[in-house]
Amino acid sequence: MKKVLVGVFVELLVILIAAACILSWRQSKEDARRRASLEAVQAVIASLPDYQAEIESWGYKVSVLPKIDEEPEYDDPLLRYYWHANAPVLVLANENGGRYFFYYGFDQYAEKVSRNGEAKLYTTKETVKVRREIQLEMSKNNLYAPPLRDSEQHDVKVKVTVDNFDPDSGEELFAQETHFLWGDYCSSSFTDCEVGVAKSKAVKVDNFIKRWYSTEELLAFYQQGLLLEEKLFALNEKPEG
Repeated sequence: MKKVLVGVFVELLVILIAAACILSWRQSKEDARRRASLEAVQAVIASLPDYQAEIESWGYKVSVLPKIDEEPEYDDPLLRYYWHANAPVLVLANENGGRYFFYYGFDQYAEKVSRNGEAKLYTTKETVKVRREIQLEMSKNNLYAPPLRDSEQHDVKVKVTVDNFDPDSGEELFAQETHFLWGDYCSSSFTDCEVGVAKSKAVKVDNFIKRWYSTEELLAFYQQGLLLEEKLFALNEKPEG
């Protein structure tokens, strides 16, 4: 009986050691991928004068966001880098002002657009014409990891902020359309929203976000970020000269 127990113990010990080795190997592989994605972005930044013309030929203005030491005003997408980033961030802006941020690979897409519309004031219940500013922030939940591909995890946060202004005076209006909400989505589909464990709140958030941005638009922004990441990383692989 004693020999049987010893045999079982040895078998369990071997299984545990094997599992620990597999986990360690996976963690080492993931750490290497993280370092490689950060180093690739920093390499492009370091040699930006050599790459700038080619990047601009893709239709983007390129700039570098240095390490931020003071809290930025009126630019919410920069707050994550003020709070957490320890190295410069590469920024590609399209012709509409939408910005793709690259830190550990593709990290965030943000844009602010203006549209004319109507909204009901909270104070008088009057419906008035407004200039509506809509800001989208789409960012990875894990700043320190490369973006996921074909993920079934809720790995991306989407936040939409809507502000309303008087179209003539520019005064901000306290209107019912003034709002901001955010939720987590799977980057492979942007169909299933998650907000903690409250399913009813997730439905409300998803309806609000999809009022301004369709599932197809969100997916297109994310996939474009992945495509730009591939093109940026390929710059480092080109032979010199």
